[in-house]
Amino acid sequence: MKFGYTIIYVPDVSASLDFFEKAFGFSRRFLHESNDYGELDTGETTLAFASHELGEMNLPSGFVTASSSAKPLGCEVAFVTSEVIDAHATALSAGAAEVKAPETKPWGQVVSYVRCPDGILVELCSPSRWLNRCLTCRSSGTRLFVAVLTVCCFFGFGGFVKIHVRGAPLSFTLGSNDCT
Repeated sequence: MKFGYTIIYVPDVSASLDFFEKAFGFSRRFLHESNDYGELDTGETTLAFASHELGEMNLPSGFVTASSSAKPLGCEVAFVTSEVIDAHATALSAGAAEVKAPETKPWGQVVSYVRCPDGILVELCSPSRWLNRCLTCRSSGTRLFVAVLTVCCFFGFGGFVKIHVRGAPLSFTLGSNDCT
């Protein structure tokens, strides 16, 4: 299985595409002539928008719209950039509402949150060296993205970590000095 795309139901697909182009610099990949569906060129995984009407067709028992909720929904779209402060300011000037100003997390990542005019919660974050750190298993050459390193470093402890790769155990020791 592969994660293919995220579709967000919005009141005005064209307006959401316009906003994401201005606020975050994405290019429009596609807008259907009905204006009920559109996509942004966001890389390997597509970010798409569909109209509330299309959502009602697809989900006849209903759904919660981000645009009508007083608080952000319990999900977010995250964009990675090395320029979080500038991206945050650009989003605000394009019409986003500030949820949380940029701040540096204990693990060194800079993170901010904005809410788009259509209600979507967006996280702007710098690349995380721990989330993106990978280890190479010497026996198989398999690359692993080890999120456990982030957890170990965030809570400030090292320890013995054992991961199974295709049934074969891969073990390594993570010391607290690896988290600097």
